[in-house]
Amino acid sequence: MTTSQIESLANRENVASGDFEVGQTLREIVVPEFLADVDRRIGKVFWRRSRTQISVTASTTDREYDLPADFGWLEMARLYSTSYPNLPNLKYIGEDAEAVLQSEMTTVQSRPTAYDMVAGETNRWALKFNCFPDAAYTCYCLYHRGINFTDYTTSVDLDSYIPPESHSALVHKLRAYIFEERYGIQDQRATAEHGHYDKVIDTMRTRKEGASRNYARFVR
Repeated sequence: MTTSQIESLANRENVASGDFEVGQTLREIVVPEFLADVDRRIGKVFWRRSRTQISVTASTTDREYDLPADFGWLEMARLYSTSYPNLPNLKYIGEDAEAVLQSEMTTVQSRPTAYDMVAGETNRWALKFNCFPDAAYTCYCLYHRGINFTDYTTSVDLDSYIPPESHSALVHKLRAYIFEERYGIQDQRATAEHGHYDKVIDTMRTRKEGASRNYARFVR
């Protein structure tokens, strides 16, 4: 389904008032909330996971590398070279102010062991190593995809980002916000739509192809 179709289904009675931004609410509130609920209530689902490789070169001036345009958050990153085939995963230091400051102050070349996230030169996010690379490496990254909308009106096909059978959750959540804005948060229609949304999330937990492996599975 496209974002335009979701907006039309959610506002099929034209309930939203004139100053309610349906497209903005879908992109800035509903979609991020849905993806956060998937991470929190289901776990790391395969359809959000993607991979990329970064060609790292030895440098005394550059240690930032743009991540893909659909980057959401980084799950794992590891360097590889023929000289170092079994290196440990890179450590994320973004929440350690002292480590970030030490990284900013370093001027030496060495094998990177950690990284921080910064604004990208071309794309939204870039990976920044904790030192200047001393040799050529391949950085293998396992990341979860995000949906970086360019504006509030351009229709985007969400089929490649979210399983089509789960798109109804977006319709229900957006519809709930429309009812709340129009009639108040105590409106029974809004409450019902939130309930329908929760049912879709619960159904996703039981789908073999859509859920992470949080449950024991037994075979005879």
